[in-house]
Amino acid sequence: MDGFFDIFSLLIAFYGLYFLFGWFRTVVQKQPVDTKNILPAEMTLKNCNDEKQFTSFILPWMLITGLSLVLYAALSYFFGNEGWFIIVVFVYFAAILTYYILTMRTARRRFWPEIEEEYIRKRQQKRKRK
Repeated sequence: MDGFFDIFSLLIAFYGLYFLFGWFRTVVQKQPVDTKNILPAEMTLKNCNDEKQFTSFILPWMLITGLSLVLYAALSYFFGNEGWFIIVVFVYFAAILTYYILTMRTARRRFWPEIEEEYIRKRQQKRKRK
C-alpha cells in the first residue's frame, strides 16, 4: 500500500471513530449532539426548530456513517494492493458521500427551514443572472 493511502485510511478511520464516539456520548452519556464537525456552520442546535427530533434523526446517521468509515479503513488496509479494490473504494466512498449529502439536505429542510429558504433564494438569484 502507498504511504498516502495509508495516511488517508488512517484519517478516515479516526473520523469514523469520532462519529462513533459522538453517537456513544449522546446515547449512553445523554449529552447533546456535537454538530461542529457534522453540520455546516450556520446550522447549529441553537437555531434548530426541534432539538430532540433532530437528535433522533441524526443518531442513526452517525452510527451508520461511523461504522462505514471504520469498515472502509479496515478494507483499505487489508485489500489496498488489489487492483479491483480501487473501483470498490470509489463506489463505497461515493455511496457514503451521497448518504451524507442527502441526510444533511433532509435535516436542513426539516429542522432549519429559514436556512433552506435562504439557500433556495440564493440559488434562484444565481439562475436569473445566467
